[in-house]
This record gives sequence, structure tokens and C-alpha cells, in this order.
Amino acid sequence: MIRGSCLCGGFQFEIDGRVSDLHRCHCSVCRKATGAGGIAVLATATKSLRWISGPEGIREFQRESGWSAAFCPTCGTPAPRQHPNGKIWSIPAGCLDDDPGTRVAEHIFVGSIASWDAVSGGGAEYDEWGPEHESS
Repeated sequence: MIRGSCLCGGFQFEIDGRVSDLHRCHCSVCRKATGAGGIAVLATATKSLRWISGPEGIREFQRESGWSAAFCPTCGTPAPRQHPNGKIWSIPAGCLDDDPGTRVAEHIFVGSIASWDAVSGGGAEYDEWGPEHESS
């Protein structure tokens, strides 16, 4: 069981099932959305995530391009977001309370990494999208 929550406790969830390896995005949009060098996310099947509290309070921001981010409106913590296909949840690793026991599988948009950031944690590096995204 892996638990997660936001800073203020406005949302809480549990994952009871397999999770993917971590994927780190270093693009400028993810930097702005997190206030950090990018974001690390993992995925789990829709049936594996159970909300304990707060999903109704989560807000979503969507750009004209279709990119979107879910977050707690009180503390700003990035929140899990269900993929448009309805089959998986994309979960920001920073909101996990427990160690997911995974590794970094890939870094994407390394070609636009901030000058003050560095790639760490291993994994393949791609200047833009990795091959997993290109095949979907």
C-alpha cells in the first residue's frame, strides 16, 4: 500500500496495486507548474487508486494545447490526474507519503532543461518525448 496526500491534507489517497517506474519531465511547462526543475510522475491502473478524502476539491488547469495539471486549491500541491483514456492515473511522485519502490526510467525534454538543473536518478534521456509517448 502506498499513500499520498497534499501539504494541507485536503486530498488523501491510497494505491493498492502496481505502479510504473518514474518518468521525469524537464520541460518549461512542468517547471512553471511545479516551481521546480520539472516533475516526476508514475502511473497506476485506475482500479488501484482509492481516494480517502478530497477528490472533489481538486482543481484543474488546462492550456489551449490540451496540457493540464491537477492541484489542491488550498496548498497548490500537484494532484493525481486520471488519463483521458480512463485506464490509468498519473501521479506526481512528490505527493507520495510512502516510498513507491520504483526507479527513474526516463528523463524527457532534457533538451530544454533549466541551466540550474541537472539530470539525476539514472534512466534514459530524451531531448523531447521518449519512445513510449511517440508510439501512443
